[in-house]
Amino acid sequence: MSDIDLLKKASIFAKLTDDQLKKIVSSGEQKKIGDGDLVFKEGDSGHEAYVVVEGRVQITMEMDRPTEQAPVHTVAQGRLFGEFALVSDHERSASARAVKDTVLFTLSRETFDRLCEEDPRLGYLVLYELSQILVGRLVKTTRELRASLMF
Repeated sequence: MSDIDLLKKASIFAKLTDDQLKKIVSSGEQKKIGDGDLVFKEGDSGHEAYVVVEGRVQITMEMDRPTEQAPVHTVAQGRLFGEFALVSDHERSASARAVKDTVLFTLSRETFDRLCEEDPRLGYLVLYELSQILVGRLVKTTRELRASLMF
């Protein structure tokens, strides 16, 4: 599977043309992460978003003690994580660790900003999809909060 086909699987890039995807592929980098290695830690500043090229990444959140981690989600091949870093200076809200040897495609905020300036349509499409992801998560979180308050 080509990098372009892989990025198409990530909903945030799904509406981009092949030419726009080529711009992203040529602007990003690949990183190899060993089994069990940390990609980022909850509370870190975030400057990159990631797409899993090979392997898997587990997202966890700290519990009462920093040594206690609760699994939240496992990110599979072709999926995006850490995407808030493309638009926000907030700290990472969770930790990410490779579950096995993993290859990640990374896109920095600085690079994304440059791509948006060069191709405003690319920026609009990515930011629109990101807003849909955020709205979906907010709705899910609101439902879960409501359910927890009812008991």
